[in-house]
Amino acid sequence: LVYLGAPEIDTTADLIIHQPISSVNPAGDINGDGYADFIVGIKSKNMAQIYYGGANPDTIPDLIITNNDIPGEYDQFGLYCNGIGDFNGDGRDDFAVSAIDNASTDHSGYGVVIIFSGL
Repeated sequence: LVYLGAPEIDTTADLIIHQPISSVNPAGDINGDGYADFIVGIKSKNMAQIYYGGANPDTIPDLIITNNDIPGEYDQFGLYCNGIGDFNGDGRDDFAVSAIDNASTDHSGYGVVIIFSGL
């Protein structure tokens, strides 16, 4: 459930996202449009979904990243997702997604953090 800020807050959700969500966190302003965005992690689908803020937000993800979109063999991609500010200093907010590295040489399944630099 997403509650949009207003002069008078009520108990009615403004947006309802129906997903098996693992985490929801602020992501900063990933697309640089002046509005705050948020990131949803869905480990059961090995994905992270980005929702851009704006004058008319909706429940359709604006960007979907899965473990198949990046090099490597990962499981539980999207268990934790978080905005990390402008991590690399390029003027755009970045975000991080956790996963389990299935390709580690000793097969111990180390946890990894994958950083995405804005868009």
